[in-house]
Amino acid sequence: GGINKIFDFDRCTGVLSLLLELDCPPLISVSPNSRYLYAGNYTQIYQYDLQSDNIINSETLVAECGWPTSFSRHQLGPDGKIYIVGGLGAGMASTSTYHVINQPNEPYPACNFVQHQVVFPMLLGWSMTPNLPNYRLGALPPERCAWAVGVETATPQSQTKDVFSIYPNPASNQLHITSTIPATFVLYDLLGRAVRQVGLGSGTVQVSVLGLPAGTYFYQIINPQKQILQHGKLSIVH
Repeated sequence: GGINKIFDFDRCTGVLSLLLELDCPPLISVSPNSRYLYAGNYTQIYQYDLQSDNIINSETLVAECGWPTSFSRHQLGPDGKIYIVGGLGAGMASTSTYHVINQPNEPYPACNFVQHQVVFPMLLGWSMTPNLPNYRLGALPPERCAWAVGVETATPQSQTKDVFSIYPNPASNQLHITSTIPATFVLYDLLGRAVRQVGLGSGTVQVSVLGLPAGTYFYQIINPQKQILQHGKLSIVH
């Protein structure tokens, strides 16, 4: 094992921030949906649930190598599968196969790991993985990043601070949102996905954050004309 640093990348701001430090085997990859981390050494591959309240305790053995093949570097492919280079002996010699995690977004055993699934007609170096930059994320809707790129809102935020009140921040169980006008509150995770949405009126509503992973989130308050009245960051702790 060893300490691996897992980072979040904010697609709106371009900011890379440390999410967590995990004591796990050094050869790692992450599922396309960012839910599962796969970590291995030359002889085992484990799955970790990054949304678990206790990530280390979510460790699940996915595979053990069959001699003489061993496991080496991981690579997420453009087809959403994770390819793992095989090696011979201690992983330091050439081989002609890739092992494959076919459904990495699923918990074990549905992740469907298959040893020697891809066979090449020539020997590959034990560290040979293709360089596949991930250009397949697609564009986020412009309104998701309005808070980050300075998109003009319907009303300056300084004029809405007395209209809306959101507390506590950080939150552990519930958010309390007070409003004096009709609007919609939307909470987004770091991938820009709406994870909570609720209508506002005159009064206070409660929004449960139970079941959401601890971390940083972003919110928008939008009027019926789809204009952003207020936006900001919230933290969730458990």
